[in-house]
Formats: sequence, structure tokens, C-alpha cells
Amino acid sequence: SPWQQEGESGITLKMCQSNQLSEELRKLHLNLEKRFEVQSKSRDEHWNCLKSFGANLPEFDMFLRHFAVSSASHESMRRSDLCILLQQPKLPSSINEDQNKMVITIITGLPGSYKEDLCTYIVNLNQEHGRWLVYCQMPDNCEPFNVGQIHRYLSNVLEAQRNRTVRQSVYSRKKLRLLIVTPGYTDVIDVVQAIQVHPDPEVQSAFVIGAITACVDPQCSTMEHRLFFPKVLDQCFQGLVSNVVFTSLTSEQRHPLLVHLQKMIRVANPSIAFILAEKGAVTRNADVEMILSDSSFSEPMMLRARYLMFPGWWNGKFRSGSVFPQMTQICIRFSRPLEKARFVTKCKALRASLKSFPFNGNIYHIRAQLK
Repeated sequence: SPWQQEGESGITLKMCQSNQLSEELRKLHLNLEKRFEVQSKSRDEHWNCLKSFGANLPEFDMFLRHFAVSSASHESMRRSDLCILLQQPKLPSSINEDQNKMVITIITGLPGSYKEDLCTYIVNLNQEHGRWLVYCQMPDNCEPFNVGQIHRYLSNVLEAQRNRTVRQSVYSRKKLRLLIVTPGYTDVIDVVQAIQVHPDPEVQSAFVIGAITACVDPQCSTMEHRLFFPKVLDQCFQGLVSNVVFTSLTSEQRHPLLVHLQKMIRVANPSIAFILAEKGAVTRNADVEMILSDSSFSEPMMLRARYLMFPGWWNGKFRSGSVFPQMTQICIRFSRPLEKARFVTKCKALRASLKSFPFNGNIYHIRAQLK
């Protein structure tokens, strides 16, 4: 054809598919299509003014996407997250950096939710596939979540990882994973922020959160009637938690209490995955893979929800709500031999002594350990 022949200018035209164009040529082709669409419409025809602006201003669509993201809250956004929020392809260098980081798996839940049992079960189940470090509050420690303590722990983990000798090089080929079990009624967003705002930039860049899983015991989730314990739904919020493990009533999936709780959690987090594991014993490989996911926390949908639900989460500026009614953890140490039968009888009698609002003096959960 004449148009395919080289002219005096030395320019040759050729046909190709749109997916064969470079990024720059693809943008140019898209702008030309928009201008043609606008100019081909008659004046009597009603058309969208935004399309007209987009045809005359090539970067107008990018401005609208950036404006929609940046106006979500008054807090700033992390520069490295903008490409995901603006639905742009991630740079290969950043993907490689994430693969070299140490993955942190967080397990949260109220006291009595079998979160410690789930942690132990997962570690025992996957010992051959890697090395594990577990950050879990000791039973005789009743202090609330301490940000400084987890900062020191992460620094020590990274230092120990760097100080490994050459003799341990074969063993260290196994990927090291860190499993954090949140204490008491800790809000999981506080744990996430503590990891994100570590004072040492090297420690910040060495760790990445893989997935967060919440343990819920339907039989120990309400204070009375349908009134939930503090932080039950907060520990299942969208943008943070990927999975909920129900640790009781697993053989009665139509139990009214379990069904009601699942509906409430689904409202708080429509995309969450439900896992049934009696007393924390996960039996399906697919469920274990979801709990130990390396990238669930960093998925674009999770990231966008996190910026909407928790403005300032990445730099520690989000403030979680207080625990109400206030819950107190008390540690009692016995030095004399325990009269087991008498102790069990007294513990069973506690349920009958529970009082209604304001719930002062009620005892809801007991955990014991023998030395």
C-alpha cells in the first residue's frame, strides 16, 4: 500500500496490536482515541464534560485517580504505596526487596480464644519447612502491650540473624519466620503500627507483615446476651485481618451463636476468610497456607481499605479506642500444693456469680500453668 512505503521524510507506517506498544506509545494512542471520540460527536449530542477535559488534558485521568486517593483523609500516604493505590504496576526492584524480608505472622484474639494453642500447633506442624521465632507473652506476665519491648525484640532478632557464623550457613538457608501472638485485649492496629514505626530504619526495612489471623471462641465472645467483649470486632476489621479462626462449635456449624458471630464479622470485614479449628487445631493444608501467607497483608485491596479505615497507620498516627468495659489481668502465684478438686469447684461457681452492667468484679477467663 502507498501509506506503507517510506516517504521523503524517512518515516514508515506499519500496523500493530495495541498490546505491542510501549508504555509511552500506549498513552499517546489512548489520548488520540479520546480526542477522536470527543470531536466525532455532534454538538447536539449530550456528552460528558469530563471526557472532553480528559481529551484536552492528557494527564487529567491520572490527576483524578491521585485526587481520589489523596483526599481520603487528612493524613499523608507512604510514597512506596502510591503505585498500588493508583493501580500502577509495581517496580521489579521493590518486589525483590519484599521477597528478601523476614515475614511476620500475627495471631490475635481475646484471652481464652486458643490463640496460643494455634501458634503452638502451626510451629509444630511446620518445623521442617523453616526456622521459627515466637513472640508471646508469658502466662505470669499481665502487663499490657509494650511498644518498646517489641522494638527491642525485633532489633535483637535482626542482630542475631546478622551474627550467624559460617558453620551455621547450611542451617540458616531455611527461611526464618517470626510469629507474634498479641497479649490480652490488644488492638491489632497497635501491633501493626509498632512494627511500622520502629526507630531503626534498618529494622523497618528487614521485616514485612505477611498475614494477620484472629482467633475467636464463639462460646467466650459475649459478656451477656449478645453484648460482645471489648475488641472482638476490632480484631477482625477490614484492611488488617485476612482470616478468622473459630476455635469452638466447629462440629455445630448451624449453632445460632456461631452463625450470629459470623454474620457480625462478615459485616465488619466482607472479604475475610473463615477457618474452623477446634481449640486451635488446624487440619486443612489450605487453611495453614492462608494463615502463613507472605503477601495477604500487602494485597492492593487490603492496602486501600487500610488507608480508609486507619488513616496514618503507616507512621503511627492512628489512635485506637480504649477498652470498654475496662478489663484487668491479674496474676496469682501459689507456693503451696494445689487442692485440685476444690479449686475446680470454685472456678465452676464463678459463672453463677457474674453480674450485669457495669460488670464490676466479674471474672471471665482463667488460665493456669504448673511449674
